[in-house]
Amino acid sequence: MLPVVIPNIPSEIWFSAILAVATYLFITARVSWELTSILIMVGLALTRILTPAEAVAGFANLATVTIAAMFVLSEGMVRTGALELVSVFLGRVVKGSSVRLLLVLAATVPLLSAFVNNTPVVVMMVPVIVSLCLRNRLSVSKILIPLSYFSILGGTMTLIGTSTNILVNELQIVNGEPSFRMFTFAPMGVVAIVGGVLFIIALGDRLLPDRDAAEGDQDMPAHAFVSQMLIPPSSALVGRRVVESFANLKVSQSMQRRVSRVRRLEGDPEPTDENAEVRLLALSKGGTDEPHSLEPGQEFQAHDLVHMKGSAHGLAAIRDRYELEPSLARVTRQHRQSPSSEPEETLQAVILSRSALIGRTLLEVESLRNFTVMIAGILKSGSGPTDRVTANTELVSGDALLLTGPRTELNRVRDRYGLLYTEDDPKLPTSLDRKYLAIAVMALVVLGGALTEIPIAILALIGACIMVITGCLTTEQAFAALDTKTLMLIAGTIPLGQGMQTSGLSQRIADTLMASNAMQDNVYLTVSILFMVASVLSAFISNAAVAVLLVPIALQMAGTMGIASRPLLMAVCFGASSSFSTPIGYQTNTIVQRPGRYRYLDYARLGLPLQVLVWGLCTFLLPVFYPLR
Repeated sequence: MLPVVIPNIPSEIWFSAILAVATYLFITARVSWELTSILIMVGLALTRILTPAEAVAGFANLATVTIAAMFVLSEGMVRTGALELVSVFLGRVVKGSSVRLLLVLAATVPLLSAFVNNTPVVVMMVPVIVSLCLRNRLSVSKILIPLSYFSILGGTMTLIGTSTNILVNELQIVNGEPSFRMFTFAPMGVVAIVGGVLFIIALGDRLLPDRDAAEGDQDMPAHAFVSQMLIPPSSALVGRRVVESFANLKVSQSMQRRVSRVRRLEGDPEPTDENAEVRLLALSKGGTDEPHSLEPGQEFQAHDLVHMKGSAHGLAAIRDRYELEPSLARVTRQHRQSPSSEPEETLQAVILSRSALIGRTLLEVESLRNFTVMIAGILKSGSGPTDRVTANTELVSGDALLLTGPRTELNRVRDRYGLLYTEDDPKLPTSLDRKYLAIAVMALVVLGGALTEIPIAILALIGACIMVITGCLTTEQAFAALDTKTLMLIAGTIPLGQGMQTSGLSQRIADTLMASNAMQDNVYLTVSILFMVASVLSAFISNAAVAVLLVPIALQMAGTMGIASRPLLMAVCFGASSSFSTPIGYQTNTIVQRPGRYRYLDYARLGLPLQVLVWGLCTFLLPVFYPLR
């Protein structure tokens, strides 16, 4: 075998080069984060900073195992409909007040995010918020950024609230430090949440934009559903003129004036309130997809395809009034199975992050006909004023669908395709009340972590197994719930932290920082610097990577100062989870960007002051809540 010759270069230089390349790849995303993680492991092994076994040890680390099990637990909460209870509650208590909506979100979302992965929480809540805002005439752009911030702050309350907390805990255990308990983070987390909520409610309305009205489309909400419906021969719409049936036409101002003039001259009544919530976009003659120009006096004919946009209530009213057939998925009445004895209902459903519908086109979703369920409308995630939806439109996570069918079949569709119903209907279909079992399993894991000495990794694995054994999830759904991007990132960055220690770079950085007398004598300054460094770095690279890099430095600094490491480690945890000022700093910020039609600076206007507020609170309170000796 040919020997591998490695240049005789100090480990610190090798590691610095690997770190620089990894940081560049993380920031630029020139290659996927998963590939970058593998390259880190390969680089550390080839340069002999770590042995091959140490370089891949991240896959067997308890943090990786714990986070994987938490993904399964979160999926069980989502799949069984446990989170639907929140949407039902929101729909009942919000009565046209944005402040009331923010207060309710502040009371529920942080609590959910403290125990459930905040990404599915936000994905589930976005269409709920959009629907509530439409019905209550509230500004969506005033609500979605606060939703993301509430979920981020909520994750700081518990050990399992974020993957960063779990990762830091396992890294400190490896270094001989005592483990965090389930609610070790709670004192600082609660203060951060209270301070953040008060700040957002006080200044959010002033600092956040109001962009709900799309340019040139002021009388129709930007977040309305788009629908296509077929006119059957028996429809009451056959033979009626456009001007008699729809209040709004997406046409030029001159056409609007002609519509009003025709109504005045001929004495036609204005359409009903339900019709006024729907805009007629186009008309395809003979059931073809090609839209034709509209004239106010044009008559509807059998087999025409009507392209519409409007609220869920308005679309349902139009469909029922004129006996139209939803046609987005190219499924018409003759294609469906024999009618069910159950009455048909229309529910709003959001496509979750691991739904089987993701990547499929509307044309490919004809398999829904096996459930006698029809797609009556679609609200594209972040579509804004876009009205063009065709059978070739691809479905993505966060899209909302209007589904029509018997309640039993709607339940089957939800379980089969990974959907979440967001209607404020207390009679929503359930999976044999397994949602309560899923809540009990999650409570068991939380209480076990708080009251026993059983490691959180073992508790999470027990909970994940119970979810599958009791039927809350199938085995396939449990494995599909694993977020490979996150798991690969953590498995690849854990060796990075060990390499920093082995190469001696963490000791050198700590010694350089502690060379200042001010740093040695002032723990508040040390906490402040660690928080800010973690917070700034998290705006550009993964917070897991930030934690892995800073934990060795924090441990070295605590040893040099002769104090307990907990306040410094907490500064790393809270700093890495407090990236509010950019849309890419945290995944939930990215999720709400398109639906809220936010620009980059919108995050900075509210997020930067919030980040400074949390920084100040942590600087002065972390040494108080967590003793130095």
